Amino acid sequence: MLSLLSSLYGTEYILTTQELVVKASVLIGGTKTIPLKTVESMERTLIPFGFRLFGASFYGGYYYLPSIGRAFVVMTNFKDGVLIKSKQGTYVITPRNPEEFIGMVENAEKNAVDLTSK
Repeated sequence: MLSLLSSLYGTEYILTTQELVVKASVLIGGTKTIPLKTVESMERTLIPFGFRLFGASFYGGYYYLPSIGRAFVVMTNFKDGVLIKSKQGTYVITPRNPEEFIGMVENAEKNAVDLTSK
């Protein structure tokens, strides 16, 4: 139980102008790095029901989601989150404020484009 709580509170989202790093427990698949240039879409979503493919806790892992397919899921709440579709895979994460998080990622992507065009 202590390991699970440590996993939940140890979840981090690190955003740079180049990538989004999802730091999660090794119990569910570990840290994932998503290059921002590979992101095809992001949208707020309810946490969907799915079938676990890999992971050792209820809080995440690889799931098969009927309407989405295979996805890496990190849940720190069971209400809503962000669905990220990228060239390298699909992710469902649950930052505290999904709308604000999406805006921050969009701004980081825009700033990266601005920096490379100068």
